[in-house]
Parts: sequence; C-alpha cells; structure tokens
Amino acid sequence: MQALPLVSIVINCYNGEEFLKNAIDSIYAQSYQHWEIIFWDNASTDQSPNIALSYDEKLRYFKSETTTPLYEARSLAVKKAKGDFVGFLDCDDWWSPNKLEKQMPLFDDLNIGFVYGNYWMENETKRTRKIVSQKLQSSGIILDDLLKHYTVGILTLIIRRSAYDQLDYGFDKRFNIIGDFDLVIRLAAEWKSDYVDKPIAHYRSHSNNLSTNNPTSSFEELEEWYKTILKHSIISKSKALYNIPIIINYVRAMFYMKNNKKIDGFNLLLKIPLFRKEKIKATFAFILPKFLLNFLTQ
Repeated sequence: MQALPLVSIVINCYNGEEFLKNAIDSIYAQSYQHWEIIFWDNASTDQSPNIALSYDEKLRYFKSETTTPLYEARSLAVKKAKGDFVGFLDCDDWWSPNKLEKQMPLFDDLNIGFVYGNYWMENETKRTRKIVSQKLQSSGIILDDLLKHYTVGILTLIIRRSAYDQLDYGFDKRFNIIGDFDLVIRLAAEWKSDYVDKPIAHYRSHSNNLSTNNPTSSFEELEEWYKTILKHSIISKSKALYNIPIIINYVRAMFYMKNNKKIDGFNLLLKIPLFRKEKIKATFAFILPKFLLNFLTQ
C-alpha cells in the first residue's frame, strides 16, 4: 500500500494567543493524519510560544529573532517544510475536520499545482457566518478566472511543493496583504488547479485582522503588484488583466467613502466602467450615510 504524502502546514504566528489553540486543534482533528505543522513564531511576546510548545513532535517550532513582514516570514517557514505538499493556516482561523481528506486525492493528477476550496466567513462583530463564494469556483487553467474574480483563500490552499519550488521566487516579501494573491496568480500561470466546492475552513473576521488594521495597504500593494506583473511573460498576455485597475479604483473609492472623502471616492467611481458590479456597490456607498456604510462593510 502506497504511503500517504506528507502535508506541511505552515502556521505563521505573531502574538496570536487568543485563538491559537483552536487553530492548532483543528489540524490535530483532521481525518487525514499524515501531516506536520511548521510553527513559525515571528518573535511573539505573548503566550503563543507556550501554547505551541504544549503539543507533540508533529508540531515543529521555530522562532524568529526579529519580527519580519508576513510574507517574508511565510517564505522562511516554507523552507523548513519536509512535505511534498504545503498548506497554510493563520492563528485566528480553523479547518473543518475533513479538509485534507477532501483535497489530497485531487493531486493524483500530476498537472495539478494547487488545490483550494470554499470557506466560511465568521464575523465576530456581527456574530454572523456566510459562505464566502456562492458562485461556482474554477478548476483547470484558471488564470483568467482568478484575475476576473479572485476566490482563493490562503486558509484553504494546498500547494504541490515542486510547483512552488519551480517559481522564480516564492512569496514576495514586499507584501503584507496580497502576498498569497500574488503567489497563486503566478502558480495559475504555470499549473492547473482543482477545488472543493463545499466549505472546508473557517475565516474569523474580527477587529484585529491585519487587513482591517491596514486599510490602505491592499490597494497600495495591488498597484505595486500591477506595475511589476506587466513584465511577466505569461500573465501580461492575459486579456483579464484589465480587471486589476478596476479593482484598484473600487477598493480605493470604498476607502475614501468610509473616511469622509466622498468626492474623492466619487471621482474614482467615474473611472469604473458602466454596469460593473463594483460601480453599483460604490454608488450605494456614495449614497449611504457613514454609520450604515461602516456597519455593512464590517
């Protein structure tokens, strides 16, 4: 009987004690048991190290001497992985028990470079939950689809290690918010993918999410990414790449709307093509009072 492939699960942690045990326990509860955890402690000052070190040898603990940007830390953690496949789970999220069991058989196709899935958005503020993508996700060659409608949550992502290693570089350390988007787009330019349509993980939305506390970073990083990716031999030829400036204008417009700069937001709104869903959403944001806009976008 052929041995199951080893999955290295990267947990990057910086002061993540509040939800950390729940995240780690969800890995130990997996029905697919051939895995290791690469726990990368990004110089935490809370109880995170003690929580991590309370587990057995399946959790391999590494501590950084200094706190580094998130995607630089992810790259350093991947280098410690022994598995032929690599997954990711942040300290405040958790996995469904059958996540790996559903995903790993899809790698029987040797042309599959990564597998992802749907997931739940758990809103701590509103105490609500919803499935993130109600639309059918894509499999096969999905570069154009992802540039039009990006649906890959890093908490669901499993990557074939050889696919990762064949990239010119892994995670781009310039980024703190969109590093997984950048990596997946570059993988999608070279490899096929597959997905699990049912939710297989849980993303916890709360007041301390990195993207929540750094609201301008997403569009600033996306602008920098767009300038760079225009030099990519494959991605630059995608007809769907036109969508990225639209998304940048939309995200920037929504930021302005929420921060009492509605005229600036409206000027960006005018740049979004007619009948785009982003234009409709931004138009409502322009009309709504700030307190209602803030509530609806939490």
